[in-house]
Amino acid sequence: MANGIGRPPWIPPDPEKVESLASRGLTMEQIADCLGIGLSTLYEKKNEYVDFAEAIKRGQAKGISIVANSLYESAKNGNTTAQIFYMKCRAQWKETTVTEANVTVRQEDAIKELE
Repeated sequence: MANGIGRPPWIPPDPEKVESLASRGLTMEQIADCLGIGLSTLYEKKNEYVDFAEAIKRGQAKGISIVANSLYESAKNGNTTAQIFYMKCRAQWKETTVTEANVTVRQEDAIKELE
């Protein structure tokens, strides 16, 4: 950049801002958009700047922790939907459907079917 032409050097954004964006469940593309960079640049800079990558990882973990704790508390407080969801995700609980049928076949009808 001897003559002032070209891109200015990239300055990593505030790690708290990056962490906050990631904690809200934004995708990598959405985080890149919020930071005013392209998705490929985001991945490039994640590989180049450890603090940047760590801020994203920390934010994602915090967001999951907050929602998981809220779900857990809802389940503990009697929210049946939260209880079912928790059991399906954490305890491999599955709902099964049992179908019963009572069928009566008259002897004459059974004989006609055989003919």
